[in-house]
Amino acid sequence: MNYVQRIQHKWSHAVQKGYHIDIAAIVIGQGASTLGSIIGLRLVTEVVRPEVFGEVKLILGIIIFLSGVFVTPFCQFVMRRIHDFEGQARALFERQSRRYLGSLLVLLGIFLALGLNIYGFAHGKNYVTASLAALIILVAGGSIDLERSIFVSLKQQIFASVLVILRRWLVPLAVFFVVLLLGDRVSWYLMANAAALVLIWLAVVRFLKRQNPCGEAVEFVSHDQLSLKAWLRDAMPYVLPLVGVGVLSWIVNLGDRYIMLRYVSLKDIGIYSACYGLGSMPMTAIGGMVTRFFYPIYFKKAVINVRADIDRKMVFIAASVISVLGFVFFLFFVFGGKYIISLFLGKEYRYGAFELMMWIVGGYFLLSVTYAFNLFAYARKRTNFIAIAYGISALSNIILNFYLVPKMGIMGAARSTFLTFLIYFMLMLYFFVACKGRNKNEGLYR
Repeated sequence: MNYVQRIQHKWSHAVQKGYHIDIAAIVIGQGASTLGSIIGLRLVTEVVRPEVFGEVKLILGIIIFLSGVFVTPFCQFVMRRIHDFEGQARALFERQSRRYLGSLLVLLGIFLALGLNIYGFAHGKNYVTASLAALIILVAGGSIDLERSIFVSLKQQIFASVLVILRRWLVPLAVFFVVLLLGDRVSWYLMANAAALVLIWLAVVRFLKRQNPCGEAVEFVSHDQLSLKAWLRDAMPYVLPLVGVGVLSWIVNLGDRYIMLRYVSLKDIGIYSACYGLGSMPMTAIGGMVTRFFYPIYFKKAVINVRADIDRKMVFIAASVISVLGFVFFLFFVFGGKYIISLFLGKEYRYGAFELMMWIVGGYFLLSVTYAFNLFAYARKRTNFIAIAYGISALSNIILNFYLVPKMGIMGAARSTFLTFLIYFMLMLYFFVACKGRNKNEGLYR
């Protein structure tokens, strides 16, 4: 069979499995959501001053911290565990997971609102409206993330794409119009964000919610088997390493803003946050797009196949596709980055942005390739690899920021980002190669 025939055979197999629909949904969804994000960034930076943008990003950073530590690990657990059920058992697992995570989100939201009000009182600021908005953002955003995770894991890529597109377009548009009409204030910014997420959540409940399967029950479990105690017993071994990953990931991705508070102004933090968002967005979109396609395929194979050749094949394909697409975008940015900046950032955010973003784009290229190794860790339930790699990377990030930010300001933070992701890439590559080397003939991952 020659090369052309092999390609035709692969394509026929993909069509038979319905992969072409998944690929189209992912590519279109990721492209539309990325476009929405960068257009939204331009609109927001046109009407929001850098100092306000910086303060908002610091508050949103706290929400991201709570979500990354307490929500994302459970979403990953649900994505993996859901493949262990079928029929009515799967529907029950979904329903219970939604209930438990929703309760956790409400408790976290109350804690967040109280914390913001205490901080505001201590610093002479009124955060009552902002804290209410933050609570809503955390609860609605976390609920949307869980639904999207289930859609992705069950290969319902069209619905997952709809959620991503709605979020990337509606939130910045809501912020733009509210700020334009009511004024450039932190509270209005956050309330607009919260209102958009509530609308998206209502769309999930009304139009996108999966129906419980009817008819045959392939497997049945009682409610007691998925009680909170039983659910947590299954979740904890998978989730606990990812809780640490959530903390460490936040340090790596957002912790530099809080270190910068000591050395630079809110205006500088706002400029840095805008450049960071624009520079990281395309690379994370590429990595997310590719891994999103492989999640359901790899997870399903991991349940029934423990051989290491599956890991080699999946990781190699995912890493290769991400590397090619990422490198193409990096070259595009090298030659057209200044035009991109002038097109998608407001005037107050452009000074020094190109050099700043070169480091950020390079760092996120490395991170997006590392997503392929993360796939392996999630599929084989070796989340401790990610925890260790992020731990070392987070410590390196703190040291680098405290050394470079005082010397170079926000440029030092950008260089720290690149070096941190280089360290993370090398560690995950090492773990994958070392584990693969020990398991050449059979996978010992369970």
